[in-house]
Amino acid sequence: QRRELTKNDLSSIFWFSLAASFVLAAVCILLSGWWAEVNRLDDLQPVIIALSILVPVSGLTVVQEAWLRRHLQFKKLAIRDNASVVIGGVAGIAAALMGAGVWSLVFQQIVTQTIAVTVLWRVSDWRPSKHLAWQEVRSFMPFTGASTLSAAGSMVNNQGDALIIGLFFGPEVVGLYRLGSRVVSAVVEVLARSLQAVSLPELSRLHRDPVAVRNRLESLLSLAARTSIPPLAVLAAVAPWFVPMIGAEWEPATGALVILSVVGAMRVFCTFSGPLLQALNRPYLLSVLVWVGAGLSGLFYVLAGILLEEASVARQVSGMALASFLLFIVLVAINSWILQSFGGLRVGDQVRVMRVPVLAGTLSMIVGLSLFVSGITEGLRPILGVLLVGTLAVGVGAATLLLLDAPTREALGGAKRAFLRRRTRDR
Repeated sequence: QRRELTKNDLSSIFWFSLAASFVLAAVCILLSGWWAEVNRLDDLQPVIIALSILVPVSGLTVVQEAWLRRHLQFKKLAIRDNASVVIGGVAGIAAALMGAGVWSLVFQQIVTQTIAVTVLWRVSDWRPSKHLAWQEVRSFMPFTGASTLSAAGSMVNNQGDALIIGLFFGPEVVGLYRLGSRVVSAVVEVLARSLQAVSLPELSRLHRDPVAVRNRLESLLSLAARTSIPPLAVLAAVAPWFVPMIGAEWEPATGALVILSVVGAMRVFCTFSGPLLQALNRPYLLSVLVWVGAGLSGLFYVLAGILLEEASVARQVSGMALASFLLFIVLVAINSWILQSFGGLRVGDQVRVMRVPVLAGTLSMIVGLSLFVSGITEGLRPILGVLLVGTLAVGVGAATLLLLDAPTREALGGAKRAFLRRRTRDR
């Protein structure tokens, strides 16, 4: 967000962040026994201790990654991400096949992060000097302190549901709920979070021009809605076949996956409020709002845990997903206020941007779930159900966008013209 950065600024922040990461790793190790006891899982303590090494490893990437994002060098970040995920995934699968159990996941994470650091330092040309000055670190503290509070609140928001579920219902319900949560998060991360990563440096460059901020915010929200909401709706439509395809023991997570897919669409709407406030140098307001959301999150999940304590496992999983849905109704209202008050994007403009993607997603989801409820597809193998119903849901969503959404038609027309120009040049 800061317009000017010196080499000394970056080096001071690097060494301070690395030192802080070692302190946080020590805290994780000290609290590991207590947290294992709270979750009634003795085997959890050594896992936490082993994973604590990832905190200092991540500390080596903070400034490097922020520097590349600031200069919009996302190709280098993509190389880092893909290389580390592929190698880490292969390592984790190999360990699992050798019978490592939960330690295969630990090994996967350690390998992934180690490769990520190695590749990041390889593709980045920035290197820290030995310089460390407290006055330079202190000049960043107002912004950094507020951003840290926001990050802590976001962590509570993102992990609080699983933590509270574990306290109330134990690891089985956590695993079922997290299946739906992680699948939805993967879709949101791929389709919407990439735009969020670009939005902070982009809005920061424009923050002195309110009209430019408003126009760019509208274009980002429109693109995120068109590319993310219909796929999330297709995921909800095929959920009754997708979950059994993974394994019959996961079927209690089906209802949760449908609900959490809708929650994912609501998360897409909330994607740009944080970067907007950071770009406008209002990190403290962001931290306050994030912690308000964290408090509401805890309240909703605790109430759901109390109400569902005697319910079946499937009802517990779906009930916690419903609590997430009710929570995000409130969070959507808060984020709508942020977009209007600080981004200049009025509620009517927000509705206009979201209207067609939401309609396309709703129709896709209705088509898929109606086929399941009607019983027409009863007896259909899960993989065939995913393919057939998914194709139908995609067709309905795509047709709705093409018929009613002018930006989608323009983008498709532009892609077609570019293809024809390339073909003509080749000839």
